[in-house]
Parts: sequence; structure tokens; C-alpha cells
Amino acid sequence: MKLNPKYLRLIALTAISTLTAQVAHAETNLLNEDFSDGDRTTQNLPDSSTWYLRGNATSFDVSGNDLVLTSSEQTLNLVTYFTDVGAPYALQVGETLSVNMSVQLSEVNDTGIRFGVFNSNNSQITGSASNFQSSSFNGYDGYSAWFNPSASSDSYDLYERIGTSDAIFASSSSVNEQLGASNASTIGMFADTSANLMLSIERTVSGLTIVSSVNGYELTRSDADPDTFSFDTIAIQLSSSSLSNGETFSIENVSVSVIPEPSSFSFIMGASVLCLFLRRGVRR
Repeated sequence: MKLNPKYLRLIALTAISTLTAQVAHAETNLLNEDFSDGDRTTQNLPDSSTWYLRGNATSFDVSGNDLVLTSSEQTLNLVTYFTDVGAPYALQVGETLSVNMSVQLSEVNDTGIRFGVFNSNNSQITGSASNFQSSSFNGYDGYSAWFNPSASSDSYDLYERIGTSDAIFASSSSVNEQLGASNASTIGMFADTSANLMLSIERTVSGLTIVSSVNGYELTRSDADPDTFSFDTIAIQLSSSSLSNGETFSIENVSVSVIPEPSSFSFIMGASVLCLFLRRGVRR
């Protein structure tokens, strides 16, 4: 008996659609924070995370659907965690951890901002404090993008945290080591205009590939000898001169997701084998 080719195609397409849906749903969402609950102190993953301020700011709270910090011209660290303490996400070969958010400055100065993803190594902080430094940060490992947001500077580089310091973004090369050569990209953010920050970390058979995108400017580096494959922390640093007194830095739409390895080739091969099997199996 030979099955009508029309039905054979229908069976194959149905099977392929099912496989496609399975691949699409394989993405894992660790955090989707839109601040719609009006609160920065609730840890209810994946819908909400607690945001801590290390350093003195004039104010730090949710306004509308934004987390807004008002500057007091001091160095400030913002820290949040996208997994529970002691349970960082361990990347498997082929997986990519992607962190995205929109940020906005009420003024743009020629002073650096630092944005990173780290492994707290079971040392998550549990409260805000007036000092931006903390002994809890000593064992943090991870990666960060350092950039100047203004149009008059071309400073933009990626760093790996390799040493011990109570400052997450310590400038010493023994703590945060630059990955690759210096990069000359002018970010050119504008006051009161949203810009996207993205940092992704892909685990490959040869190590990690780190990709940063700031306001559309992308930078890629590789690390063949990573100190960690696990992550649970987002941190942002504003220096004492990033904003004038009373100016603001706001964050919205924070997401952390794990994207599985693209499997187009194996998917196509599997679909081809399925079609061949069906074609042969319906003949007698």
C-alpha cells in the first residue's frame, strides 16, 4: 500500500512543527523584572528580584515601571540576584546566558559605567549599605563591560574578574583583567533617552564567549580558561562623577534567560530521516 503524498507531507510537517515547538520552549527564563509591583525589595523569581544599593544615594526606589537612583555624587553599586543563594545557574556546553535591560541617564558625562554578570560563590549580600565595598564581594567571579556613555569618549572594554577584592569592579588588573585589546567604540548615549545593555555568556567546548552590547555597539571576547561556568549576580557601578548631584539613573525591563544551543543541522537531519522513514514505512 502506498500512502497519498499529500498525507505523507502532512504527517512530516506535523512532526516538524512539534519538534520546533519543543526547541522554542527549551529557553529558560530566570528573571523577568518590569517593576510593575512598585517594589525593589521582593525576591520572587522569576517575576521579581531584590535590588540592593551599596553606597549613599539621595534616593533609590521604583517610580512607575522604572527603578530610579538619584545621585549624590558618590560611587554606587547596584546588585541583584537571579537565582537563590547557593544555586547559581551552571552553563552547559552550547548554552548561552543572556542578560538584558534598558537604562536611562538624565545627564551624560564622560565618566565610566560598569555592568557585569558574576558568580557570588554562595556569598550573596542581604541588604543595602552606605559603603559600596563589602567583604561579601571578595570571592565573586565573572565578566563585565566598562564603558563611557558620552559621545566624546571611545572607552569600551570587557573584563574578567580574576582576583579578590571587596570592590566588585576594582580597577586593579590583578582583580579585573581586560579581555583582549582595547576597543575604540564611542557609545554616544543621550540624556533622557533609553539605551539597551546586554551581556551574554556562551559556554563552548573551548571555554566561554562573552558578548556585550551597549546602545547598539557590540563587543565580543573569548576566555579559554574561565574561573567559573556558573552565574547568579547582576551588578552595575556608577562612579562618583558619573552623574551630578540630583541627576538620575533608571533601569527598566530586566531579563535573564538561558538559550539552548542552536540545533538547526541536527533538526534538519532528524526531519529528513523522519520523512524517509515514513516514505518507506507506508509501502508493502
